[in-house]
Amino acid sequence: ETDLSEIVDAFKTYVGIYKEARVGKDKKHIAAKVKVPTTFEEEEDDKILEMNTKYGMVNMAGKAVIVSEHWSQAAGEFETVFSFPTSLDTLYKNVPMRIPGQSQPASLYKYWEQHKDRRMYEGVTFEPNAHTFREPGKPRVLPAGREYNMFQGYMYSPKKATNCDLILQHIKEVWCSSVETEYKYVISWLAHLFQHPDRLSQTALVMQSVPGAGKGIIIENCIVKALGVHAISSSNQDDLVGRFNVHLGMNIFFYCNEMAYTAQ
Repeated sequence: ETDLSEIVDAFKTYVGIYKEARVGKDKKHIAAKVKVPTTFEEEEDDKILEMNTKYGMVNMAGKAVIVSEHWSQAAGEFETVFSFPTSLDTLYKNVPMRIPGQSQPASLYKYWEQHKDRRMYEGVTFEPNAHTFREPGKPRVLPAGREYNMFQGYMYSPKKATNCDLILQHIKEVWCSSVETEYKYVISWLAHLFQHPDRLSQTALVMQSVPGAGKGIIIENCIVKALGVHAISSSNQDDLVGRFNVHLGMNIFFYCNEMAYTAQ
């Protein structure tokens, strides 16, 4: 940040010691010979945009943490990840940036942290909605807003979607034994789950049949996968009524797979 004229004056003073040196008197001539380091990134705006697509700083109980989203290939769902600023600083130390007013370069994270356009959230919320759709494995631009919404949306693969005739037939014949009134109720129940994910349905579906009838095939391969991190399939009753229930905080669909509850 040293003024260019000061560099030029110092340059002229020291090269004047060597009488054999031939240096032009014009400051522009000298400035042209002074090479500016090119190890720093020049596309600052692009870097800020890039960071804002991936990260946001959020106030969590008075502490600043970094929020991002991660695709879990094993689980087949997007997850919200919270990390400490120091971790992100270490991750981006190999990308040096100039920070105005500082003589030494800093990491890309530090540059983003102090930038006026840094993405910032006042807190987190969980507000499921019916209009957020995600393609598996495809990241999105981190949503803007006053608070970060932890709802990850519905998972879908548009290239794989054809029609749902066989699914509807399975629900009608296997789940509902081809009883029309039961079928209409179940379809309405499922529609409510996806059209109003922020509202409790007030009822639970219970299915009984001989083993191997196919009660869970639609749930496991369609509903649970579509809801991603917001659906749970478990045969352990503690996951539903146990002492620890943090996993239920973002759950909107719980599938009790062959679960037995014997408490009186």
